[in-house]
Amino acid sequence: MIKNILSKKIPVFAGFFALYFFSSYNAQGQDMHFTQFYASKNYLNPAFVGIHGCTRVASTYRDQWPSIPGRFVSATFALDHNLQMYNSSVGLLLTNDVAGSSRLRSTGVNLQYAYELPINDEVRIRAGFQGGLNTRSIDYTSLLFGDQIVNGTTNSSYNMPAVAYADFAAGGVIYSELFWAGFSAHHITRPNESLLRETSEVPIKYSVHGGGRIPLNGTGGSRKSSTQLIYPAFNYKSQGKFDQLDLGFYYEHTGIVIGTWYRGIPLLKAYRPGYMNNDAIALIVGYAVDNFNIGYSYDFTISKLAFASGGAHEISCNYTFCAMKTQKKKRRRINVPCPSF
Repeated sequence: MIKNILSKKIPVFAGFFALYFFSSYNAQGQDMHFTQFYASKNYLNPAFVGIHGCTRVASTYRDQWPSIPGRFVSATFALDHNLQMYNSSVGLLLTNDVAGSSRLRSTGVNLQYAYELPINDEVRIRAGFQGGLNTRSIDYTSLLFGDQIVNGTTNSSYNMPAVAYADFAAGGVIYSELFWAGFSAHHITRPNESLLRETSEVPIKYSVHGGGRIPLNGTGGSRKSSTQLIYPAFNYKSQGKFDQLDLGFYYEHTGIVIGTWYRGIPLLKAYRPGYMNNDAIALIVGYAVDNFNIGYSYDFTISKLAFASGGAHEISCNYTFCAMKTQKKKRRRINVPCPSF
């Protein structure tokens, strides 16, 4: 049985990993971000690891501001597995981010663990932890120095190796079939990421997020009894001097998903006079069939970059599967009411 399962699933793993791997060739002090933050659950909060109850593989790719030289390209690859006998889950998270004309590259390899505690038959809480190794490097051959403009060559010499550092995160989430809410903190030890052999500590990133499920027909709140659903959700995060709010909803009917999201904090904060905290409005479409989900979103930039930036394209996909023996569960599984694609 195990051999048959592996023979069917290995191509799935290979396809998802390829989406992550090849993105690293296309390619802040801020962390990379995703419009479909709910599709990158393991990146958002380690407490989400294994929350779907079986084995899950997922990947997200984002190409931001493609019309500007030195665009931002980010990708994640996640694999997790639920160990129900131990109320635990384990996972692997790979991240890659290439930013700007200097191709400032940040990569991460992280191991994740989550523990689940049932409060009752309807509500559960989870705590998650993450630890890994991050590297940071820059491509100096892509930089233009002052003497190159005059002489065509440069006497500047840079031979700085990539820096590597341990990085840790933690988070928690409470959820039922009708709501979910969570909190996470990344870079909790504030590692030094300086390429100049100085001190440049990564700011701690805090995130508060949540959402729910609103059935429009049928009875009750379960997905099986309602064919039309609305999922509102939000994600507020703060890192150093910067913060950001993603707020929106999506509508699902018979596997087809459409939604819209807003990013910014226009009424409460402006980074400087005349520059309100408005970033983007995103449109999202997705489709779910069996255990496979795929989503696409496009960010319409509404800041002063406007159409010059080219917006942002983002695609996410995931596949969830269970071995035959894991489908016989002693405890009823609760489906977390946030988007699956």
